[in-house]
Amino acid sequence: MGTHLTEQIVIDWVKQILDYINNKFPLAHLRVDKNCILETNDVWLVRCQNNEYLSTGDVRYQLHAFPEPFILIDKRDYQIYLVRDAYCEELPEAYKSFRGGGFYDVIFEEVLYKNITASQSLIEISSPDLLEEVSSIWQGSTHLRSINELCYSNFSNLSKEDVLALAEAVARQEGLNKSNETVELVVSNLSSVDSVWFVGFQSQAFLLSNKVQDMLLGNPVYLVDKQDGKIYACEGSGEGLLNDFLYHKYGWHSEFLWEPLNLPKIRLELPKTKETPYICFNADKGIFKIEGKSTIREDELFFAFYRPVVDFLEGYKQIALPKSVFYFDIEYLDERSNGFYFDIFGKISELQEFTKVYVIWYFEDDDQGDIGAEYLEHFSDLSMEFVQKTK
Repeated sequence: MGTHLTEQIVIDWVKQILDYINNKFPLAHLRVDKNCILETNDVWLVRCQNNEYLSTGDVRYQLHAFPEPFILIDKRDYQIYLVRDAYCEELPEAYKSFRGGGFYDVIFEEVLYKNITASQSLIEISSPDLLEEVSSIWQGSTHLRSINELCYSNFSNLSKEDVLALAEAVARQEGLNKSNETVELVVSNLSSVDSVWFVGFQSQAFLLSNKVQDMLLGNPVYLVDKQDGKIYACEGSGEGLLNDFLYHKYGWHSEFLWEPLNLPKIRLELPKTKETPYICFNADKGIFKIEGKSTIREDELFFAFYRPVVDFLEGYKQIALPKSVFYFDIEYLDERSNGFYFDIFGKISELQEFTKVYVIWYFEDDDQGDIGAEYLEHFSDLSMEFVQKTK
């Protein structure tokens, strides 16, 4: 029976299945990969891929809505199966175990009725709901997404300056080697490649001495995702890093280990309102500004506004620069805000263990100056300068 199932018949059957999928899901764009049609004694195996990927080689399209499916056709009874998340090389043996009742770790999903003859077209023998199984396989798929999500135009516009600030923060936080001895890391390579930034580091000692003993083992490589700004440490190198990261990001098997870094925020900016001050914290520059008044009445809004401020200062301990300057230009604080600012100054005082802190307090009248003087009285260890504003 198997001799009657030619490659052309197999391709025709697979095309009919893919036409149905593509009509059901216009963004699928699946077609037969003619470079990956495998015949064994028992089966025909056909790999299907996104048409845009086959045309352009752009891995974004390969990672589109539908994971690359294989369609397997049994030569003995023409039963057709659809297989996902598997490797071509392992499928024939896995299928033997599947049909023989042995162990297998691949899911073979039946998509057509049995008792099809090689001379028949799938469409000719199909009832109206026969191919519904094909589409139902993907109805709840976590991979189903619009192509726009993978377009570069949708990625955030991280500038080189932004990425360099992130990279320097990584260097300050991750500056340890395997012996837990402090290593001063510096950015040795910064490159934008499609949807990511790659950041390479080297020890400062090696760059100064050029001696092998000062070189870091396996120079660390980090990746910054342009879409969400997340940073990953990578145990790998080479031209395949970008593709491997995209496989990891969209839930496919990846060769390298991608470890997301829990890096504190680099910047925090909260707009000024009638009840809240303007807050602009730049950890990459060591400059922190609070300007305006604070008269938030509702408890929920109060803590929603100030919690990120406290969390930012706590996180800054991990990436603190040698020098940090805090500028306060406070117009008015109600009683509750005044109490909370003592907590802020407490965090600033704690930072002295990690950075040299300077506080600049601007004031127009005696009342504003007295508020700053009260904080200085409680935190006398701080270096605090009072600057009177000119009217």
